[in-house]
Order: sequence, then structure tokens, then C-alpha cells
Amino acid sequence: MLDQFQLYINRYNLIAEGDKLILALSGGIDSMVLADLLLKAKVEFVAAHCNFHLRGHESDGDDWFVRKFAENRGIQCFVKHFETEKYAIKYGISIEMAARDLRYAWFEQLRQQLGYDKIAVAHHADDQAETFFINLLRGAGLNGLKGMKPQNGVIIRPLLWASREQIRKYAVENHVVWREDHTNVESVYLRNRIRNQLLPVFDELQPKARHCLYKSLEHLAAENELYRELLQEKLGQIIEYNGDIQRIPHSAFLQHRPMPLYL
Repeated sequence: MLDQFQLYINRYNLIAEGDKLILALSGGIDSMVLADLLLKAKVEFVAAHCNFHLRGHESDGDDWFVRKFAENRGIQCFVKHFETEKYAIKYGISIEMAARDLRYAWFEQLRQQLGYDKIAVAHHADDQAETFFINLLRGAGLNGLKGMKPQNGVIIRPLLWASREQIRKYAVENHVVWREDHTNVESVYLRNRIRNQLLPVFDELQPKARHCLYKSLEHLAAENELYRELLQEKLGQIIEYNGDIQRIPHSAFLQHRPMPLYL
């Protein structure tokens, strides 16, 4: 798996020589495996842990676990405590969205404070599949269905190629310790229902269903990139500039009227 990990990094140029990373380290299996792989690949990084105080003593246990792991490995560790539920109520958003907003805002603040290059998160192929179905159910177009990118600005996802099964197998074989989040098996949130109820149906339909889904998502991402490039090229041909004003002439719409869906 280490070889595949390094090949993926090289393929998308996720980590350049001399890059310093902030690793989002929750203590769960995904981020602990990513930490192990980064250590073996001799990538310089510090750990950043978010305590969202959503699971009582379990959240504090994760906090202690990550601090202890970092101390034992000689890794600098930063921990941030959040009042996640208050934030969600204040802005009228879900707990999941609140945690996401708080997490990424702090990661970026910490990155700038340290002068580091990138933020590594442990999203993997199953996360990609779950996100696809979440966006599909929300009526997303091509841009939403393409899924997460290996790199988005300073955010990198070096495990996006790996399935949850591959990650678990690596953890067991390499004696990686982690903390289990009991809420992962609860079908309360939409993502969990997709993970626990929908994706297993795909496994029953066809043995390689998830692999095929991962490939389809790669195709969607590539097609979206091509579409965006062609769109920019076309806009460059028809947009007219008058100082700070940009406009598309009416004639351009007449030339590029869409074909009717039904004849």
C-alpha cells in the first residue's frame, strides 16, 4: 500500500520536495493510517486535532489518544476545542456542516500561522462514493457529482484512491492503532445511511460494484475538467470588454441556441 500511496502522490504532485504538511488527525482509522504512511514516506508534518465536544467522554478520549500518539512519535500536535452545537444553532446549519466549517477555518489559520504548505486530510474512495450520492440526492449537476479532487487549493487527499477495506487491512497488518467512533454505525446522518444501508446493496448486486463506482467518479471528474476548459475557451471567444464592463452580445445566444430535447 505504501507503493500505491507514493504513486498516487507523484501522479497528482500532491507533495513536493520540502513541503511541510498539517495532518488532520482525528484518531480514527483513516487519519491514523495516513499518519503511518506519511511517517514511512518521511514527509514532514504536524498533527492538528479538533475536539468538537459532540460525543462526551469519547471526544476527550480521542483528544488524549491523539496527543499521546504524537508525543510518542515526536510529532508536534495542535488541539482546538469547539462549541460546535452553539455554532450550528447560531448559523442555522447542520452539526456536520458546522464541524466542517470550524475544522477547515482553523486548519487554514494554523497553516498560515506556521507558514506550512498544505493540509492533508484522510478522505478515501468510500467517502468519495458517499459524497456522490449525497450530492445526487440534492440535485447536483456535473460539478457536484464529480466528487472531491486529490488537491483543492492547499487541501490534499493522499488516500482518495484507497477503499475503506484496503485501509482497514493495512491498519491490521501494520499494527496501526486507532479510535472507533460509535456514531459511524448509527444511521442518523444521511452520510451514515448511505454508508450503512445503500452501498451494501451495491455490493450485493455485483462483486466489483464499488470499484466500478470509483472508476465512474474518476471519469466524471475528468469530463468536468474538460467541460470547464472548453467553457472558458468559448467564453473567451464571445465575451466583449468595455473597460471594466464585460458583456455577451445577443448574437452569441442566437448562434449557440440549444437543440430541443424533443422533436
